[in-house]
Amino acid sequence: MIPTAQQPLRKDEASKDGVEDSLLIVIRLLQVVALSFLVAGCFGPSFDYIRVDPVTVDDLRDQVPVYTENDIQGSEYALIQPLSATSCKNKLWDPSPTQEDATDQLRVKAAHLGGNGLLNVTCEAPGGTSLITNCWSSLTCHAAAIKVTR
Repeated sequence: MIPTAQQPLRKDEASKDGVEDSLLIVIRLLQVVALSFLVAGCFGPSFDYIRVDPVTVDDLRDQVPVYTENDIQGSEYALIQPLSATSCKNKLWDPSPTQEDATDQLRVKAAHLGGNGLLNVTCEAPGGTSLITNCWSSLTCHAAAIKVTR
């Protein structure tokens, strides 16, 4: 029934139309949110992520070892700069983030800066889903890139 100027909407019809309008708005918003998540999953992490070639990992681990303060006592070294790296599960089929992956990324960064060691690697607790990093889960490690001279 189409209301005319002579036939106003009944109260139950007016509230029914309001509920239907609200439902349409909610459905549209859910579609936009779902589409945003799908599109975001198609892109990589929103930070500098280094994929380390599994073939070169062993060489890299030999060239840029991890040291503690105790390991380095009595050696001469120069501090290059502090570094951070994040292991990220960006897509559902990606492997879970690991401390080894984050540390290997630290090794790559240190080597690019001319370093031959990492000092005091520490890792944060694994993080859950984050829109900021665009990761389903992530793990971040920190260390200092150093150049050991003796």
